[in-house]
Amino acid sequence: MNAIAPGYIATNNTAVLQTDAVRNQVILDRIPAARWGDPEDLGGAAVFLASSASNYVNGHILGRRVMARALPPLTRRSIPPRRDEKRSVAKDYRRLTQAGD
Repeated sequence: MNAIAPGYIATNNTAVLQTDAVRNQVILDRIPAARWGDPEDLGGAAVFLASSASNYVNGHILGRRVMARALPPLTRRSIPPRRDEKRSVAKDYRRLTQAGD
């Protein structure tokens, strides 16, 4: 089984994040392409995984978990951090919550 795990994609589900200037900038700072993805950006990956070109690709996830640490826990999905991320999640949370002080 394979999967596509894109970063942030510009959809109705992410509209609130896109309109929040602070969150949007935090997100953009962590995206290598420096832009929100478009749903069309996933088409090539889907075609590849559905084609015979991926016959020997097994158990792979196309994409990166780029944003899981970028936002405080209450503003992101409940994805438990990996052991090595726990410290940086706490740092990010403190940095983001103290930024407005």
